Amino acid sequence: MNDVIAKPNKVLLAFLGEKDRQEYLEIISNLSKNAWYQIIKESNRHLVSSLLYLRFKQRDLIKEIPPQVQEVLHKIYLHNSAINLKKYHTLAQILKILNQADIPVIVLKGGYLIENVYQNIGARELCDFDLLFQKKDLAMAEKVLLRAGYYSKDCPVLLDLHWYVEQYLNINMARIWQRAEPATIAGQKVMSLSPEDLIVHLCVHNGFHHLFQKVGLRALCDLQATIGHFEQAINWDQLIAVADEWGVRDCVALCLQLTNDLLGTPVPNKIPKKLKSSNFDPLLLNWARTQIFDKSSDKYGQKISIYFWKLWSEASWREKLASFKRLIFPSSEYLSQKYPTVSGSSTNKLFYLLRLWDHLGHYCSVLWQILMRNPEMLREIEKQNKNITIMKKLAKDAIWIYR
Repeated sequence: MNDVIAKPNKVLLAFLGEKDRQEYLEIISNLSKNAWYQIIKESNRHLVSSLLYLRFKQRDLIKEIPPQVQEVLHKIYLHNSAINLKKYHTLAQILKILNQADIPVIVLKGGYLIENVYQNIGARELCDFDLLFQKKDLAMAEKVLLRAGYYSKDCPVLLDLHWYVEQYLNINMARIWQRAEPATIAGQKVMSLSPEDLIVHLCVHNGFHHLFQKVGLRALCDLQATIGHFEQAINWDQLIAVADEWGVRDCVALCLQLTNDLLGTPVPNKIPKKLKSSNFDPLLLNWARTQIFDKSSDKYGQKISIYFWKLWSEASWREKLASFKRLIFPSSEYLSQKYPTVSGSSTNKLFYLLRLWDHLGHYCSVLWQILMRNPEMLREIEKQNKNITIMKKLAKDAIWIYR
């Protein structure tokens, strides 16, 4: 394993991965009190402490770890379970309203995984619920949820309403809906991505959208759990076809190889090889590991729009102006995600002014640091330019527009 991974994270990977009981007992016996402190600190940073607790329980190892560690992990798990129960109670009401309005919805990512893959309410931390609609239904979904008080800042859960699975990729959404399968979430009938679309989406969201930053390890655990859950049902040839359809073969190959290398996920050896294009850069593996475990990797990148970074990477003023326009004036549908309104409505259009004001406040300090040639910010520009280059490698047909 590459030395970009510090020892506490190597031990954390071992506990989250697949080893036999004797190996786990040997690892546990060699850990000091300080080592346990570092492991829990890292598991909290990677948002996998609840899952770590479950791994110990499922493997009948919970009594083998120090009582203080048991108590800390148990409290984290119970706290997360209580929060998620409240969130799913609200989600049940939201999905019921959508069903009553005959609006089909696909529940994405954590909202689907917790109930249908992990099958344990406390297994995973949950920030928001990502709901996917057909574009023709988006405005109606926003309208009924706004009317019911669930699509607002006062809603007890955060909702992210989508009509795409990745905003920078030109994906045929009709095919995704054709392959979608029925599921039950929070007691309500909904739709879910097919196993193949789900795996490809998890790979794209982690590797391409987030560049393995902030939630990289948790996302690999999601991928591990999904492959383990659907292992016999996965049509790997279909998965390759989906990755090809989305234009993300190298991204999926990279994520599958990482989850196999780091967590021992049972990915057939031939699959990453079949997925990789002739232009696949083997250095991406080391870059991805660094991104996952680098504590400074998300200081600016995830808080600032890619279009801001592209202002400094584009060669011509015409391209810079195009990036600026996309930053300030996205589509009305995209704007309705950030400022809950019905897309295309007069209220929705007024939020362009608020967005401009928000962005002035958000970016002025960053822009000032750049103009003052702040060394840290100049390094960040160089780093983000490299990330944009890597994104182009991971997805050959990135379109760089807000949907």
